[in-house]
Amino acid sequence: KAKQDLETAKRAGENALSDQRALFLRYSALGATETERGMLLNLPATELSFRINSTELASDELPSLDEVAKLLADFPMLTVRVEGHTDDKGREETNLQLSQERAQAVLAALIERGVAEERAKAEGFGETRPIADNTNAAGRRQNRRVEIYIVEQ
Repeated sequence: KAKQDLETAKRAGENALSDQRALFLRYSALGATETERGMLLNLPATELSFRINSTELASDELPSLDEVAKLLADFPMLTVRVEGHTDDKGREETNLQLSQERAQAVLAALIERGVAEERAKAEGFGETRPIADNTNAAGRRQNRRVEIYIVEQ
């Protein structure tokens, strides 16, 4: 019995290692970076772009979101958080609302691709978390973004 239990534990360990490797490869393919808030996916900005003051995604063709949905389908212990951000132009309240609606639009696209609502969350931060200088057009463009984090439960 002890020998059988040892073999079972060994197989379980090998399976867990194999799953971790597969997850790492998928993260790598999505350009993920480990952060304190989860794995930040580095998706093409062109896919998650919005027209000025719009909350509609510029395209229905979103291969990166297809890959995110597949990742979540293959790894049920993962959840997704979509964060919307803006530059500092305009009113703070308007930017907060716009960032929330953009995050919701990306979340809706993931749900359309089969991600269960209870495994997904959207949050808008407006202009509160800039990653670049808002004093020039290039910096403002970087700050107008949607970020997707994968979190292990």
